[in-house]
Order: sequence, then C-alpha cells, then structure tokens
Amino acid sequence: MSQTESNTSPKTKASPWWQRIPLTLQIVIALVAAVSVGIALGAGNPNPSNALLINNLAIPAELVLKALRALATPLILVAVLHTLMTTNIPGTAGRRLAVLLLTNTTVAILVGLFVANVLHPGTWGNVATSTSTQITPQNLDPWGILKDAVPESVLKPLVDNNVIQLIVIALSFGIVLRGLKSEQIVQGKNGYQPIEDVIGILFEAVVRVLNWVIALVPFAVFGIVAKTLAMQGFTPFKSLGAFIVAVLLALVLQACYYLIRVKFGSWVHPLKFLAGGSDAFLTAFSTSSSAAAMPITFEVLQTKVGLRESSAALGALVGANFNNDGTAL
Repeated sequence: MSQTESNTSPKTKASPWWQRIPLTLQIVIALVAAVSVGIALGAGNPNPSNALLINNLAIPAELVLKALRALATPLILVAVLHTLMTTNIPGTAGRRLAVLLLTNTTVAILVGLFVANVLHPGTWGNVATSTSTQITPQNLDPWGILKDAVPESVLKPLVDNNVIQLIVIALSFGIVLRGLKSEQIVQGKNGYQPIEDVIGILFEAVVRVLNWVIALVPFAVFGIVAKTLAMQGFTPFKSLGAFIVAVLLALVLQACYYLIRVKFGSWVHPLKFLAGGSDAFLTAFSTSSSAAAMPITFEVLQTKVGLRESSAALGALVGANFNNDGTAL
C-alpha cells in the first residue's frame, strides 16, 4: 500500500467506552445502584418530600418497557416472514417444537407440584389471606381458544399487541409466500424478489431499533428496582420469603432440566448457553416482563449463543409464546 493510500484510507471509529461494557455487567451495576438508591430514599418508609423523585425514577423504565413491548409484535411479524421466505426449515422442526412445548410444560407442572408438596411454603409463617375470595371454576374450551387465535382483522393484533393472533397471521402469510416463491423459482420467475427484499429491509430496521432500545435496558432496571425498593422496602421479601424460596428452587430445577436437554439434544454447550443468555435472564428477572425479554432473547440467541435465525425465530418468537413454563410451574 502506498503512502497516499494509507493516508486516505478511512479509520475505524472506536466505540464509546460504555458500549464496550457487556450488557450483563451493565444490568448488574444498575441493580446494585438501584438497591443503594432505594435504601437511601427510605426503603419502604420514604420521606413525603421525595415522593416526586421516587415516582420519576420509574419514567425511564416505563418508556423502555413500552418500547420493548411495542417492538415485540413487529419483530414477530417480520422475523417469522423473513425466516419462512429466506431460510430452509426442515419439515421435522415443527414436530420437534411441538414435542418440546408439551414436554417442557409437563415437566414444569411436575416440578411445581413436587416443590410445593415437599416444602409446604404456606405453612412457614402467617401470611394474610382473604376469606372472601371465591374461585370461579373454568372449563377447558378448545373451540374458544381456537376462536380467540383467529383475529377479526389483519391489523388488529398489531394494534392490540395480541401475540398469538399475530403469530397465526405471520405463519399463514409466511407459508403462503414461501409456497409462491417456490412455484416462481420452478417457473423461472423472480416476482417474489421485491417482497422478499422489503421484508428483509423491515427486519433489519426493526433489529436496529431494537439494539438502540436494548442499550437503555440498564436504565429501566435501575428505575424499576429503585422505585420498588424505595416505596415498599424489603417487606414483600420478608412476608413472602417462603414462597420466594420455593419459586427459586423450582426455577433452578427447571433450569437444570433445560440444561440437560441442551447438553444431550443440541450442539450448544450448556455453559455457553448460560453465558450467552445472561442478558435475557437478567432482563426477565429484573423487569418481570416476558414481552420485554422476548426481543432481547431473540437477539442473544443469534449473536451470543450462535443459533441460526430460523431456530431463534421458532424458539424465541413462536415457541416461547405457546410455552409459558413459568406460569405452569
């Protein structure tokens, strides 16, 4: 390379120092700072003069969580469409996914029953209960579930953030577009290409906006934890301590089951899975929002765990919404 070429070659701009800190470490720092601020602001006994400050702490968190939930539906739509149009998905993938959903939910129910019957967390202390609570029996209505999964209009699930209905639309259009693409390839036509290009551009745009929002997740974690601790202190942890211990133990057992399946049912090493998914784990635990964690899960499965886009889309966007193991547990 000549001296002139070396002088005119563009230089790579170094990223800011805070972007070089792993998101997991940023979230941990935000948690520690939030606990400190929450204790300083009263830890359950706040000064009335600090009420406005405490309420304002949650504003960044609310904005970030709203943005993540807003991005979840377009991400599902364009990611599923993009995956079905551009990726070769084996015919066994759908069947394997269905088996995984059924077995994972069954194990979650069994783990929950086992821990509850061994620990009996409700007998550890005096927990205030309502004597007037009435449980209304509910019958399983398969036709009602199917009816709710079919939207009244194409755009309504996007407006209502109805994930199940959106997945039905995305899968329907994705399968049809994939079939049309295959037919045109056989006929030597390329009319499908503009649609595929538009979907690809939309997918890249949503992912880019998602990365901007993910960079703000530590601020959301800080705001949620700091406000909760300042307003309620550690009282919820004390009164529900036995329940928290039971839930955490059950989650550990469920996680061990997942890691065993990862070990013997995939090429991903369990430790790599844990390290790569740490951003999603911390986001889920600190925000308590599946919708907020789902876009981050989809991103880290590809960038840190190393899954293909098709596997990440089927697992994090389609499967996760039909596989509520936490609720089952």
